[in-house]
Formats: sequence, structure tokens, C-alpha cells
Amino acid sequence: MADQGDTQKSLDYLEQAAHLQPDYLPIYLQESLLHLDAGDTEKAANAITKAQMHQPDNPEVRMATARLELQRGNPQAACELLEQLQANGWRHPYLHQLLGTAYQRTGRTAEASLELAKATGDKLFFNDPWQNAMLSLKRGFETQYTKALKQISEGHTREGIALLESLSQQGTQDVEVANALAAAYANDGRIDQAIEILRASARSHPKAEATHVNLSIMYAKKGQFEPALNHANYAVKLAPHLPAAYLQNARMLLKTGQSDEALEALDQAFSLGATQNKDRIMYGQVLLQSNRYEEARQQMKAATGADPESALAWAGLALAEANLGRRQLALDHLKRAQTLDPENVFVGQVQRILSRNQ
Repeated sequence: MADQGDTQKSLDYLEQAAHLQPDYLPIYLQESLLHLDAGDTEKAANAITKAQMHQPDNPEVRMATARLELQRGNPQAACELLEQLQANGWRHPYLHQLLGTAYQRTGRTAEASLELAKATGDKLFFNDPWQNAMLSLKRGFETQYTKALKQISEGHTREGIALLESLSQQGTQDVEVANALAAAYANDGRIDQAIEILRASARSHPKAEATHVNLSIMYAKKGQFEPALNHANYAVKLAPHLPAAYLQNARMLLKTGQSDEALEALDQAFSLGATQNKDRIMYGQVLLQSNRYEEARQQMKAATGADPESALAWAGLALAEANLGRRQLALDHLKRAQTLDPENVFVGQVQRILSRNQ
């Protein structure tokens, strides 16, 4: 019945089944997932507690708990639960799906790709609404959320916002909905509304690091760098494993003139696996300012490899090579940068530096 959109009837049948066979684990696991699909994390937690009373060490119970933590906006807690299962030798496609999703939400993109690639094969004896026919029938909380994100990605921002607002008004305090709605508001130029919904979400889920990263971004868009830095610092404190937290922290430290601290944050972000090319170029530029020329060369070379059309990367590589004594190579790279974007401010700065040092 759940796959026909009648979640309440399914819950009623599960309740009747629990009276008949109270120690049958799949009843409580399916109940938890139906509540999650409806966006009710509190009732989902209650169902999982019932399952834990019967089989506290059961791997399926642990995975259901991880799924709950994901929807609560606590991806690191989900990672820890699932990694412990893997360490104990448990393997299952659903575990890989959950762990891959948790890695995505903590910024561990390379590990996420590996886990999600393994997420095929047999299902568990209970269905997650992420996987079952609700997706094709376009019913349920998770499906509406996915549809909203798809609409926004396809440029139908207002329609996507309306769907997310509808989910938010249903009483859910889902962290991802709040963050997605805030991002959509920002793209629509409604920064104050974005901040308002993120602040409300942070009050309900103060340890959801993504919310503080996004609050930092939104305050920065308004030019309010002090609260932006405060939220970035708090995100790092909450999630010392998360590259995105250190990257936003670095941006705000640079905005407030703290370049040495920004470099430390960037070192940490890239040691944790940051991969975005724009962030790599920022890292290379700060390394150049700190006279760490060989490291700057490595980052800028990687950036030109990832995006051969980036004038910023070629200009940065030119400056690094010049400071390492390879002038002709530096001039070749500068010429490439000028060809790609002759009006770029950073390219012009590098050209003037190399001209002075003839």
C-alpha cells in the first residue's frame, strides 16, 4: 500500500502485525522508513528504538539508524555507524548506498563514488522508500524532495521552491530540505529568507555542519563577514573531517585579512581530499603569497590539467615557475593565460610582475 501512496494504511497494518508478532524485526524497520518518507524523524526514531529492544546488534537495525541520522542531518554519525559495520565484516548493497550518501554529505566525494558504485544487488527484507516504487509513482516525502531538486537543476526555480516550501510546511524539520530551500532562495535573490530558514534549522539541529557552512555563505553574500566567519569556524569545530567547512573557513579568513590562518585551513581542506578546481586555484594563489612556490606550482599544474581553459590557473603556474627560476616556462604559461583571457585582472598582475623581473 505504501507504494500506492497510502502510507497511513500501511502503518496501520504494521501496527496490527506488531500486536500479533511483536518480536518480528522487519515490522519496525519498515515502520521507521515509512515515517522517514513522511518526514517524521521522531516517529522513525521511536520505531527504531522498538527494533533495538529486540535485536540491538542486528546490522539492519544499525543501517536503519544510519538512515535516520542522514535525514536528521547528521551524516558523520551515519558514517561512523556504517563504517563500524564494514569493519565488522558486514557487506550489503544498501550499506554501500547509505555510506556513499553519507560520504557525499560530508564532502568525501571520492569515497562516495566508490561506495555508490557498489550499491547494486539484492535488497534487504524491508524496502527503503528511496528504492521502491514510490519513486516511479511520484509519492512520498523523499520523492517530492528529489523532484524539487530536479526542477531547480533544470531552471524551474520557482516550481522547485514551491515544492520545498510545501515539504517544509508539512511540519518536517529535515535539515536537507532547509538547506536546499535556502540555496534556492539565494539563487532567486532572496538572501534574507535563506538566512531566516537556515537559522531556524540551526536552532532545531545545532550540530548539522552543512547548515553552518551555508549560513556562512549567505552572510558573506550580504557582506557580513564577522557572522560569516563565526559560522565557518563553528562548522570546522563540528566537522573537522569536512573539506567544505575548511574551504569556507579559508574564504572568510581571507576576507578578514587573516592569510596565514587561511592557508592553514586550505592545507587541511586539501589534506582531507578537496578537489574542486576553483578551490585548488585559490589554494595555489595563497601558497604563492606565502612563498611556497613548489607547492603552488603543483596545485596550479593540477588545475591546468583539470581545466586547460582556466586563465587563472595558467597565470598562477607562470608565477610559480618564475619564482622557481624557470623564466621561459613562466613566459610560455603567461602567454597561454593572456590568450585565454587577456582582460583578467590576475593575468595582468602576473604580466606586470614578470615584466619588472626581466
